[in-house]
Amino acid sequence: MFLSSSSHILTALYELGFSLDTIAWFLSYLSNRSQSILDDHGTPIQLLTTSSGPSQGSVLGPILFLIVINSVVRWLIYCKHGLFADDTYIYQHFFIHQFEEAVRQVNLDAQSIANSANAHGLELNLSKTKAMILGSNGRLRQLQEFDSKKICIVILYIDSVKCLGVYIDRSLSWNTHVSQVVRKVNSALHCLKVRKNIFTKELRKILVTATILPLLDYCSAVLVDATAEKDRKLQHALNASIRFIFDLRRDVHISPYRKDLSWLSVKYRRMYFMTCLLYKLLSVGKPNYLRNLFVKEADIRRSDRLAAKKHTSFELPRFTKTYLEHSFLVIVIRVWEELPSDIVNSDSLEVFRNKVFDYFLELDF
Repeated sequence: MFLSSSSHILTALYELGFSLDTIAWFLSYLSNRSQSILDDHGTPIQLLTTSSGPSQGSVLGPILFLIVINSVVRWLIYCKHGLFADDTYIYQHFFIHQFEEAVRQVNLDAQSIANSANAHGLELNLSKTKAMILGSNGRLRQLQEFDSKKICIVILYIDSVKCLGVYIDRSLSWNTHVSQVVRKVNSALHCLKVRKNIFTKELRKILVTATILPLLDYCSAVLVDATAEKDRKLQHALNASIRFIFDLRRDVHISPYRKDLSWLSVKYRRMYFMTCLLYKLLSVGKPNYLRNLFVKEADIRRSDRLAAKKHTSFELPRFTKTYLEHSFLVIVIRVWEELPSDIVNSDSLEVFRNKVFDYFLELDF
């Protein structure tokens, strides 16, 4: 349940172009509604008329909330934005010499968000409102030369932020994210080890698969440019889980046991999820912002090696700096081009998953 008044909801519907008859129907739906809650003994308390928003648990509640929250960001002038449920972020790209102007523009749009939210009966959670500047370490050092006193920042400035379970730091180094993943894995393993003697090997495998592998696999594709050191930390966390399953000492070589489980290493697990993501992008065409990055390469430019594979190849963007060479777009295209044609041309995602997993498993060992 959200507490935006009926008038704010109806205004948002009108601004989106809903017909007057539809708005009248929503007015009837939102008016004269009653709601009751249960006391500590489970007895319903007296019904009271709701004064704002749809009733809690109503079918249309989430849809109306999305309509209202999307209308809030319509007043942005300079910034781009992203929305997920009630989490909103705005961002602006700029060159070093545009720093102060960019901050001014972000401040103006942030104020527009606050004003629009208030106008729609919503309130910003200032304790969760943060600001962060992202860039390479060299660019960030240059920003220290600016006089920060000229810029009024009334919200907390941070070096990293958690966005939908992924920790993003200001230099996109993934240090914070990898550290958090390893910490969560170690914490989960500690809880499991307390009772490991009562678990069979098969049950330990099931527990690790259910509680630890999702931590390592979640959004692993974004770590495509992770350094060898970070991959090593994640691999050590995976190895510790395998030692728990087989009750092994720390000095025991782990590869034979990982092969017995038919588990991919961290590196190849990432490749597996990246290629599955690309297969879904090509099959469904969504989301657009990712699908549009992959442009089919003209046949006349294809090498004999790629032409012999008889599957689609994509244009690689031109770049002069190494950081783009390690981007998701470049890496996944290169991995895709190395896949056998029978895998790329799979009839379904399930078939593709099985084939590409076996392919990477063979490469891994």
